[in-house]
Amino acid sequence: MKVTEIKQEIRAWSKEVLEASQDGHPVCPYANKSWQNNLVKIIKSDDIQWLDLIKYSEDFPDSVDVAIYCDFNVNILLEVFNERISTMNAFLHSKNLWVMGFHQDHDDKSVLDEKESFEPLYEESYNMVFLQRLDDLNIASERLEKIGYYNNWNKNEFQKILNRRN
Repeated sequence: MKVTEIKQEIRAWSKEVLEASQDGHPVCPYANKSWQNNLVKIIKSDDIQWLDLIKYSEDFPDSVDVAIYCDFNVNILLEVFNERISTMNAFLHSKNLWVMGFHQDHDDKSVLDEKESFEPLYEESYNMVFLQRLDDLNIASERLEKIGYYNNWNKNEFQKILNRRN
């Protein structure tokens, strides 16, 4: 799968899932603006250990709001994937960066209530890791909290947001 195809598919997913209204708000209120301003970077993994993602994080460009790292190693166990996300966050926290992961086997979709109607454009599956600046995420989540965005969230999921801020 080419990077242009991945970007096309993720853009379609973003429009249909992330930018769609849920409880009166888009699931991700900042997604559309980042896409419109060309601030989304798609990275196709070429290392099953994510060393290329680590290298990219070492000089995260100012011209990017979010880098979406697409890992085609779909055989990675969910537990290993989640541990990598935790380890990366422990490492990246001091660099003002944060990652969020979407593994093929995640069944907890309480925050991203993914619509069953989204049909991928291509058959090849991949996991996604979203790399963003931590201070930007925290400022955005504080703004969202003030407008009641999290009022209908699962308590545990909201607590994760609060823990990230600290």
